[in-house]
Order: sequence, then C-alpha cells, then structure tokens
Amino acid sequence: MKVASDIDTALVSIRGLSKTFPGQRALDSVDLSLHRGEIHALVGQNGSGKSTLIKVLAGYHRADPGSRVLIQGRDAESDRHGTTHSGNAEMLRFIHQDLGLVESMSVVDNLALGRGYQTGFAHHIVWEAERQRAMEAFERLGVSMDLDVPVGSLSPAERTIVAIARALDGWETDSGVLVLDEATASLAAAEVDALFRVVREVAARGAAVLFVSHRLDEVLALCDSVTVLRDGRVVFTGPVEGTDRAKLVDLITGSEFEELKGLEAPPDRFSGPPLLSVTELSGAVLSDMSFQVRPGETVGVTGLAGSGVGEVCRLLFGADVRTGGSVRVDGEDLKAGDIRAAIQRKVVLVPSDRLRDGCQPSDLVRPNITLPSLRMLWKHGRISRAGERNDALHWAKAVELRPLDTEAEVSSLSGGNQQKVVLAKWLRLEPRVLLLDEPVKGVDVGAKASIFGLLRKSVAAGTAIVMCSSEAADLIAMCDRVIVLKDGKASATLQGEQLTERQISRATLGSGVSVNITGDGNYVDKDG
Repeated sequence: MKVASDIDTALVSIRGLSKTFPGQRALDSVDLSLHRGEIHALVGQNGSGKSTLIKVLAGYHRADPGSRVLIQGRDAESDRHGTTHSGNAEMLRFIHQDLGLVESMSVVDNLALGRGYQTGFAHHIVWEAERQRAMEAFERLGVSMDLDVPVGSLSPAERTIVAIARALDGWETDSGVLVLDEATASLAAAEVDALFRVVREVAARGAAVLFVSHRLDEVLALCDSVTVLRDGRVVFTGPVEGTDRAKLVDLITGSEFEELKGLEAPPDRFSGPPLLSVTELSGAVLSDMSFQVRPGETVGVTGLAGSGVGEVCRLLFGADVRTGGSVRVDGEDLKAGDIRAAIQRKVVLVPSDRLRDGCQPSDLVRPNITLPSLRMLWKHGRISRAGERNDALHWAKAVELRPLDTEAEVSSLSGGNQQKVVLAKWLRLEPRVLLLDEPVKGVDVGAKASIFGLLRKSVAAGTAIVMCSSEAADLIAMCDRVIVLKDGKASATLQGEQLTERQISRATLGSGVSVNITGDGNYVDKDG
C-alpha cells in the first residue's frame, strides 16, 4: 500500500529499474521517487549507476524489461530509443555538466535555440518578443541577466543559470522535474550559493529537483532527501536531516570509516635528485600545488570535477596559462606556456581528449607517429620517406597497434589503438617526463593492460610520470603515490598502505582522512 500511495503522489516514480549492458549490470532493481517541492540528491562513486539512470530518464538508454518509470502515476511514454519519450519533455528537463550552450551567441539566442525563434512578417524574428520572453524566464527564477552579452563572457554560475532558464523556458507547469547533473562542478563557492538560490526557487514553485553531485557538503546544505547508489543498487534512501558526511561516505564506499593516524611511512625506494620539481603551481582553479617526481616514479593526481585536476598536466606542459608557480626539469626552469620548450626538454603530454588535442584523426598513423620530430628522419636535405615508414612501423609494433597498418586513418581505429598512436609518437622521443591525463579513458580492458605495460617499460627506463585520473583502480595499478585535490588545492597525498580504492574515495570526498603525506614523503597530521 505504501508503494501504491507513493506512486500516486510522486511526480516521478521509478520502480524496479534495471539496465544491463553486455557483461555488466549497470542498474539493478532501482526504486526512486521525486515529489513536488523536493530537492532530492543522487550520490555514488564513479560507476555506481548515476549516469545510466539519468540517461534512462532522458530516453538515451532503454531499460530492461519489467522496469517502470511513472510520471504522475502513469507509465512514461516509450519509443524504440529508450524508456522515456520526447513527449515527456514537458515534465522532465535536464541540465548536464557541459551545459550545451553556444558561448559565442547572446543570452537571448541561447534561450531561443532549443524551441525556435518567434517570427512575424516575412519570417523575420520578432526580437522584442524574444527579449520579453527571456526576461520573464529570468524573473521567474528571481534573477536579472544582461540578455545581449555573449554567454561566453558570463561567469560559470551565470552560464549555469542560463542553462536552467533555457530548460524551464516554455515549462507550462510547475509540477515537473529538473535534473541537475554535476551542475556545480566548475563553480566557486560564491557562485554555488547563487545557483542554490535559483534551485530553491524552482522547488518552491512546486517542481521536484534531482541533484546529482559528488560534493557532499552541497548535498547536505541544499537537499531534502538523498539516494545513494553503489554498484548499481540503492543502498540508502532517506531524509538529509539526521545524515552527516561520515554516514554518506560510509554508504557510498560500503565500509566503515578507518582512521589513518599512526601509519609508518614506507621506505622510499627512489633516490637521487628529483627529475620534476613543481612549486606553488597555479592556474584558473589550481592553487599553489607543489610536488616532486624522481626518475622511475609515477605520481597520480585525482579529485572531483572542478577540483583543478584537469589543469595539472596542461599547466605543466604549457598548454594552459600558469597564473603562478614554477616548474623545473633536471633543476632548470621550464618556461611557462611554451609547449615547444617542453618538448625540447622531453616533457610530453598525452591529453584527455586524444582526438581533439592528441592527434590528427583524419590523417594516417604514420605521420601522426613521426610528426613531433621529423629532424630524426632528415637525410641529404630532405625527409627520408623510407626512413619514416620504417620508423612508424617500428613504433606501431612496439605499442602493439591493431591492425598493424601505418597507412590507416587514425579515425578508423578503436579508442584503445588511437591512444596507442598518441603514446607511440611520444615514446619515440624517449621522454624524461610523461604527463598523462586520463590515459585509459574510453579504452577496453585489453587495450588498458597493453597501455599500462608500455608505461611500466617507460618507468623502468627512468621516465618520471604524472598521471591524472578519476579512476582509483587505475591510479593504484600505476602509481607510487596519489595526490588528492579539492577546490583547487592538494588536500591529501596517499601512498603505501593508504593507497586503496577505499581511501582514495574517502580522500576525494573529503571524508576525514587524517594523515597527509607531502610531496617529499614526509607525514603530517591533517584533519579532514
């Protein structure tokens, strides 16, 4: 009777929702209800099923047979693409982390793009009506906005508010559900407060809000209730009142909190001067990060979205602008913002977006491997084409490229083999410092094992590696120690017995890890 009553009163009710992919059950009999005026948090580790659940609601994935999504007590419309149909758009609106705004266009244009412009005589846009509609959309949220400026000139919080206004534009009912997927990931504290005022206003008008976030402080400050997913299952649903951070972390990680005080530092197997020395490195988000990496050592960096982890490798390489700090290689300063100088010093970057930043996907494997240093192929006043073919083939074999075809277009390869091409072009230069940003993102298990094997060979040859990753298991597999970032600053460094998925998760979530190991290997007490 309780379930039936809940189905009758909930704006959206999910019952027995499962989703199976080949070899993996991403969601397993999930129940979740969203009520009028409620801000409901959905939390869990990476891979817990949050994104899959949202994609099922959005109609991107089709749920397994027997799953039910009810909107105001009625089964959601479905089509061949997924569980929910576009006809449910009046009830369900989504704000994803990337926002999907066109930054070169004005605020008015961005609001109109989704629904279309109002036109009049000779199909000319009625700009006065568009501006009035946009103004009313922001007034409804209790904010004012300059309608004519390019969205790219706005602060991150203002851009998020534009995305919310666009999502709610044309929402004839206040009885819908707004889904915010990591909407605060790139926002500073003051900007989060501004966004929260808007979210509370949306809920106060009668809508339900599903708030997906890794930031547990925000969950506790904003939300009325919370659902915790772990390994695709609901392990807790209840009110936020009476729930604290420690309990949420225990639920998310599936274990009781363990104090770390008193652990002895493991012996340092790395001797000699550091190969890479970073002092007070700062960027757009990152602030005063310092650490050292010795030859043959792999240092990992992790943190939630918006923590600054995405800047670290790019700042070190010179792809992003340093706002402070210094980087030294072999005791000599590396010029800020100078990629050419970094490569000359054999400091190289495998970026997180390999197709955009790591290679020329429309070109062949051969030039992608050899392009960083054609001088090695220069003979008798010109490039030796035979030498280039032989060199490319040698490195394609070294990274176990499949298929072994250096005349294939990079875009025709699998994600794992594309990543091997990016690695091959840098390993060919015998790098001193190898910067890895999500090095195995989007690759299969076999390719991951092969890539890790290549990296270990490079480490054995004395390369210093900085590896930024959101995957705890990958960090443990490769790293000697892991630096955890929070709000742009290093909040903990884990090594030895601390280097477990549980402790990485706890440190990332800010759950009270009480020992920090500094970049030079010294232990200091640190209240979390």
